[in-house]
Amino acid sequence: MYRAYDPSLYSLSKVGACFMMVLFGRSLSPSQFARSTLRLCGFVTFILRSTNLEEVVLFLALHLLLRLRWRYPSHTVDSCQRAFLAAYMLSSKVLLDHCYSTKAWRRVTGDMYSLQDINDMERALCSLLEWDINVRATTMTSFREALLREFGTLCVKNRGFHT
Repeated sequence: MYRAYDPSLYSLSKVGACFMMVLFGRSLSPSQFARSTLRLCGFVTFILRSTNLEEVVLFLALHLLLRLRWRYPSHTVDSCQRAFLAAYMLSSKVLLDHCYSTKAWRRVTGDMYSLQDINDMERALCSLLEWDINVRATTMTSFREALLREFGTLCVKNRGFHT
C-alpha cells in the first residue's frame, strides 16, 4: 500500500500543507507557522503515499476545506490533520468507484485515530458543509492551477521549504 519516495508527491504535500496553514493557521507566530506546516506536510505526504490515490482527490479535499473556511470564516480548526483526513476521505468517496473502508483509513493513519474518530470526523465535515461536496471539473482545474501557481512558490520562497 505504501509507495516509495516520489518528489512530485512531496511537492503536492507542501502545496497542500501551506494552503491549509494559510486557511487555518493565521493566529500562529511565524516560527509556529513554519513548524506546524512542516509537521502537516509530513502527515499529508504519509497519507498520499499510503493511499496512492489520484492527484484530484487531494485537490478536491483542499477545495472542501476552502468551502469550510468560506462558510465559517471565524471558525477555528483544532487539528489541520483531522480536517485534512476527513476532507481527503470524503473526496475519495466522491471521486472514486472503489474507496477505502473506515478500518482501512485507520490503518492508513497508522492507527492514529479510532474507527469512531474517523466516522465522527467525516460526519462532522459533511454536516458543516451541509452536504455540498460536489465540484465542477472546470472549477477543480482552475483551483488546481491557482494552488500550484500561488502556493508552489509561496512554500518554497517564504516558508523555509527547499525543493
